[in-house]
Amino acid sequence: MASRRPLQIPLIAILGVLTACVGPTPTLEPTLPPRPAAPDGWRTITSDRGEVTVIVPPDLIMANTDGAISGFRDPEGAAEGVIVTATGPARVEQRAPGESVGEWVRRRNLLTAGRDGLGAVVQREVLLPAGPALEMSAPWQVDGAERWTILYVIDTGRGYALLQFDGAGPSPVEPPDEVRVMRELVEFEP
Repeated sequence: MASRRPLQIPLIAILGVLTACVGPTPTLEPTLPPRPAAPDGWRTITSDRGEVTVIVPPDLIMANTDGAISGFRDPEGAAEGVIVTATGPARVEQRAPGESVGEWVRRRNLLTAGRDGLGAVVQREVLLPAGPALEMSAPWQVDGAERWTILYVIDTGRGYALLQFDGAGPSPVEPPDEVRVMRELVEFEP
């Protein structure tokens, strides 16, 4: 019995050293990136009930702030026409238990909003200050003109919020700069 005791002490010491080297257990939750500063001249728009806040370029015309926020840039005289819509979780019918986000988007017709002529859908996960998001983008046509759409399904921790952009011209490989800025600045309240 005495011969086993000396072996136990070095084994315990080795386990203690290994445990100290490992350090704290990493968290499984991703760290959200910080919100960047708003560009000079951009405007802050908040929905009537304070559920959604977007920061938009000065030439974007705001059409609605009741519940969701929507605005557009008139393509006449502008370099690019664009439409933006932001909807907080309280206004979004949430996905069914066991349903994937992709299945939910298709079932609710969230990307296409009933449009015909939608091209191949590209999706990727992105981490935004408002929460982890699924970015889905696709080209589409209306009256023979090329357009694109990008939908962000953002997990706010209190439900899914939606941020969608529609733009004129061919579908970009990466979101345009102003889209990237707006997606980084959007905020959703409970």
